Amino acid sequence: MLTFSRRRPVTLSGFRTRATSRDTPCSSRYGPHFSRKPSPGDIHTPCAWDAAPLVLEGHPYPVLVFSHGLGGCRTTYTTFCLEMASRGIVVAALEHRDYSACMTFYFESQEGEEKMNKRWMLFKKVKSGKGEFAIRNQQVHQRARECSRALDMLSDLTCGLPVHNVLATSSLRLDAFAGLLDIDRACAAGHSFGGATVIAAMAEDKRFKAGLGLDTWMLPLREETSVFAHVEQPMLFVNMEKFQTKENLRVMKQVQTQSPLKKVVTLRGTVHLNQCDVPFLCDGTMRRMFGASSRLNRFTAMQLTTNLCGAFLSKHIDIPTDAKYTTHIQQHSSVIQEGITSV
Repeated sequence: MLTFSRRRPVTLSGFRTRATSRDTPCSSRYGPHFSRKPSPGDIHTPCAWDAAPLVLEGHPYPVLVFSHGLGGCRTTYTTFCLEMASRGIVVAALEHRDYSACMTFYFESQEGEEKMNKRWMLFKKVKSGKGEFAIRNQQVHQRARECSRALDMLSDLTCGLPVHNVLATSSLRLDAFAGLLDIDRACAAGHSFGGATVIAAMAEDKRFKAGLGLDTWMLPLREETSVFAHVEQPMLFVNMEKFQTKENLRVMKQVQTQSPLKKVVTLRGTVHLNQCDVPFLCDGTMRRMFGASSRLNRFTAMQLTTNLCGAFLSKHIDIPTDAKYTTHIQQHSSVIQEGITSV
């Protein structure tokens, strides 16, 4: 999934829906996706299929590589990714091949044959307790390498180098991105396991100039805290209240104390799934069944997440911002807790 901004419409490879105005309020801009009465089976994503990227002479787009959480995939976070794209960022949403995605596949070529075979990789459950860290740590470093490979591909695209799309699901010419991407303003973002992936990726690849950790799960790096000293770039952690344990926050605080450029905020009355698409795809009963029901309104939780992230990126990779986002944050300051106080 490759997402990029056209200022007015937003384009997301893999989805076909209507384009909407950037100035439309969030609740109406997202149509049924942000409807107070969701209608399963009639969900729309406000974007255009295979639309060519908007060319603004002299204004290349910053890029964001997004890493999904445990059991997620590249399409689990369309709400967040679309909002970031609508602010003028090219978003590349990954699907990791470390057996942490719900399911994914790759193509394998056979010697002497032109046709490639599709190989499926299904989610592998890992028992908690002894031995879990070693597996998760291995996975998080593979994920970090995949983030760097995605950034390599984006660099090739903007340099006009040939990139082969083995999926062949899109008619969009990839050479349309030549000269349009600003790799010097690259950042990484991720949810849960993806948040830990962002830390590992920034430690290993300094091309990532900033990071966003959405309710970051710190276990994959819990016994490798030495890596934190290598993360010199600014990073914002946006935590959901119910998910964060004292042990998780203890490890996270070791990242925060490395530099004043590391910020942590917690949204009160929120749950882990508030930062993915699940709360917007289910009715109240299903949200309670899946653990996606929160005291804080689900729309407010997502809007605060995207506004906080947008404000942070505007400082560190120079993306445009709007006073209405700052106003929205200030209006909900009572549910925003800064720093880590419970450790």
